This record gives sequence, C-alpha cells and structure tokens, in this order.
Amino acid sequence: MSGVSVVIDGYDLKALSPLTDLKWTRTYPGGLSTISWSMPALDKRFTHPLLERGALCRLMYGPVPLGQSCVLAEPDRTSWSFTAAGIFTLAANFPALAADVPPSGYTTGLSVQTTDPDDATDYAIASLGLTWAGRRGSLGAAIVDDSTTDDSDLSTSVTLADLYAQACSRDGTQWVIGADDYVQILTPPAADAAPDWIVVPDTLQMGTADDDYYSDLYGLYQLTRIKGGNPVTLTAVAHVFDAASRERFGTRSKIIDLTARGANSDTSTTGANEWTDTIVDDLTARLAKSGGRLGYTSQLDLLPHQLLSPGGVEADPNLVTEGQKVRVFGVADPAGNASPGLFTDLIIGTADRSADDPGISITPVGFNDRNLTGLLADSVAEDPVEIA
Repeated sequence: MSGVSVVIDGYDLKALSPLTDLKWTRTYPGGLSTISWSMPALDKRFTHPLLERGALCRLMYGPVPLGQSCVLAEPDRTSWSFTAAGIFTLAANFPALAADVPPSGYTTGLSVQTTDPDDATDYAIASLGLTWAGRRGSLGAAIVDDSTTDDSDLSTSVTLADLYAQACSRDGTQWVIGADDYVQILTPPAADAAPDWIVVPDTLQMGTADDDYYSDLYGLYQLTRIKGGNPVTLTAVAHVFDAASRERFGTRSKIIDLTARGANSDTSTTGANEWTDTIVDDLTARLAKSGGRLGYTSQLDLLPHQLLSPGGVEADPNLVTEGQKVRVFGVADPAGNASPGLFTDLIIGTADRSADDPGISITPVGFNDRNLTGLLADSVAEDPVEIA
C-alpha cells in the first residue's frame, strides 16, 4: 500500500533505494512492536550512516507517525534486510531503580531497587539513558511499600518490564508507548463501550477454547501479624471468584504466588487487614482482566471492506491499532455477557500489516494457539503456579 515509509533522522529511506517486503506489528501491551523491510537494490559494498545499528526509525503514513520510534538492529548486509524493534522493548533491559535517597542501611549514593513505576521510569530516563520522551501521568502505585528497609519488601520486578507487568496485572490495565514516545497506561474498553470497528456480518466464524479459563483465583502472600506480643510472618491465602462464570462454565481454579512482594510493614491489626484488602483487590482486578471467560482459537484476517467504523465507513488498516474494540456479529460472547444481537466484542492484542497486502491480520486478546508450534511453546512455558 502506497503512502507508508520508513524514516530515519528525518530522511525517507526510499531516497536511498526502493523498499520491499515492508511489514509491521502492533502489540497490546507495548504499541508498535517491529518493523521489517528489505532494500535488495543496494550494492553489497554500500554503506551509509543512516543504516547503522541503533538508529531510531519512524514508520510514517504520509505526515502521520504510525507509532513509537523503533531501534534498528544490525542489518543483514548480504541481503540488505532490516528489522527494528519498538522502544518499549527497552523496558526489559533497564533495572527498576529508585531516584530518591537510599533507605537507611544502604550506602549513600547507590541506586536501590524500587517497586514504584513512576520513580523507576523517571530515574531510567533521567539517569540511565533510557531513550523515551517521558511518561503521561502516573503509571500506577508502588507494588509494595518502598519506605521500609526490609529486603523482603522488594518484589521480583528487577526490570521496568517486570514492574509494569505487575502493576498492570494488579490494576487491570495495559501499558503502551505512543507515537510521541511517551509511556502511558491504558484502561481496556469497558464492556458497555461502543466498538471502534465492526466486522461485516457473516465474514468469519470464531472458535473458542478453555485453555486459560478459570473462575476462582487464589493468591499466596506474606502476612505479618502480632502473635504473643511478637510479629510473626506467615504465608496466607486470599481467594476471589466469579459466580456467573462458575454457573455457566463450572469451577476451575488458578493459583498465583505473590509472596515475592513481601509482607505488610504495618503489623497492627489494621495494617494486616489493609494489606489483605490490597491483595484481594489485586486478585479481583486480575480475575476481571483475564479470567471468567473462554479464549479464542481464531485470528481475524480482514480486507478493508470487511472492517467498518460504527458509522459504516470502510476501515483504513493502517489506522487499526492495538487495544481497540472490534465487534463480531454472529458469534456468541465467550464471557457470557448479554448480546441480544448475538455478537462478541474483541480487544485487539496484535495487529499485523504488510505494505504489499491491503488487509490486516488481528489476533484478539485471549487467543489460544491451535497450531503445532504454538501448542508446543505453550506446553514448555506452562507452570502450575504463576509467580507474579
């Protein structure tokens, strides 16, 4: 599709050589994830300062950036093929460190781990060289109380990516980096919110699966209480469930391990109860976000005329983005929500585009892979107890 280009340092790469096989992927969370392309017309001995590892690329649709900056990997100079990754992926390479004064007991001047997403993000940008423009508002409250000096209060969030994942799981949100290179938190569309896009009826059928279904969620956590006049830390269990899912699909439990977050620093009865309430709120958000519903086994491969705006206007696939809501008619809602018109609403988890293809491939949030490669990958990664 014409009009899409790759720009580095303000220069359109088409000025150097024609681009072929231009493709890109958007993910939720994250944003623009990867760009890949080839420039086969370049001579094998060609060199140019724009085509060096680490250059920041922009995917442009005319004057409109189609997402965050992407970092160019070392090109394959034998075939002149290129790959660039969205700057959100850098979160996996930066530690979650505090910008404030180290707590008592630590050497002054040394950075210390933090579980506050805002502090960790600001410090990484200001002091560690993270090439993000900044953050839009707060990214969420601290996972644990950073004001204590007890090492047990430090979570396993050793990187920014780990920390964001924990905070978003707790809050029922997702994090992305937008076209302005600012990181921000997005709240998934409400169940009663209007869709961003509508699939033309009878375009496709959606299969469902129960691989990731659970109606009950148990959380193991550390709780400190006063017993016999002394503080005692024990492993407690919090439990939440979805009654409607139990009734429709039956009871299935999932256990997650939250003990790495440490225990409550306030050992009074009030402090212990508030800590338990915090854990229960976390579990409730997780259950609402990913439990109590069946998953999908189908992806959506759609041409522009098969995907419409609510007003009936044909979609521009370049402007279909992660996190948007898509309504599919003729498919029962696997979450069991009322749908008088027999439809289900999907949230876009991954959107794949090619400049040579007019259509778009959409993978919904909650997708359960049914090809052999996906099933084998899931079986290797599966763990009976999730550490979160």
